[in-house]
Amino acid sequence: MKAQEVTNFVWGLARLGVHPGPKALAALEHRAVLVAWDMKAQEMSNLAWSMGALGRGMEPALLSALSGRAAVMANTFSSQALANLLWGLAWLGQELDPHATTLLLRRASAIADRFNALETASILWALITLLPPGVSQLPGPKGHDNHRPDPMVLAILPPTRFIDPMEAAESATA
Repeated sequence: MKAQEVTNFVWGLARLGVHPGPKALAALEHRAVLVAWDMKAQEMSNLAWSMGALGRGMEPALLSALSGRAAVMANTFSSQALANLLWGLAWLGQELDPHATTLLLRRASAIADRFNALETASILWALITLLPPGVSQLPGPKGHDNHRPDPMVLAILPPTRFIDPMEAAESATA
């Protein structure tokens, strides 16, 4: 099986809600490792989404192979491919290696204006889900200055205009 055939097969199983036995899925995973270097961004995305939808964590060999290929192909990911890849990994609680993740987040930042609402929500959910403990950008304990949003997360958000509530109230009464 070629890369596209493996990923389409696993995607089809996930889409139909068919959970293959552990041996069959292990064989598909093994084949995915062997063809990972031929995968395109969409195929990596479909595989991660499918594994997430099936609730089947990826073996370390597959995560490693996807990390290497994703790092090489990072600049070819579409907004949908990024969203699906990150969603699938986050759903499983798994991550690519830090180098691949950094390159993918840079890509997300570069194409942030192309994200639709669902892709934006999926990516932000994935980032929040995968944030390591202690790196939360939410308000923390007193004395900790971690309430500012991470610049990488802000770069992914679609451009918005901040509306000052006082300014809005003044213009409404004018």
